[in-house]
Amino acid sequence: IVIPTHIGNAHHGEPVLSKEKAYELTINAPLVGTFYRASTPDGKPFVAIGQRVKKGDVVCIIEAMKIMNEITAQVDGKIEEIFVQNKDVVSFDQPLMAIAQNHEA
Repeated sequence: IVIPTHIGNAHHGEPVLSKEKAYELTINAPLVGTFYRASTPDGKPFVAIGQRVKKGDVVCIIEAMKIMNEITAQVDGKIEEIFVQNKDVVSFDQPLMAIAQNHEA
């Protein structure tokens, strides 16, 4: 019997979050599909690490059943880390990016 653990091991392409960094907020995949950082193969990525985004900005695309689904930021903030690579298959609710929320009033 094999009992899978997610502590320090990558399983089936899932990202491993370092123990040193615990992110308050992540942008998670709302569906299963293929992750794309840009709208075209040679296009500029929607976001980069360190980039500020506003709520509603497109941060990536997930293709499912030949439909391109735009994934948007749910809050204003800064992209802290991107956990998946372009063209990776992602699972439902898999963290895609970490975002530091702006706490400005």
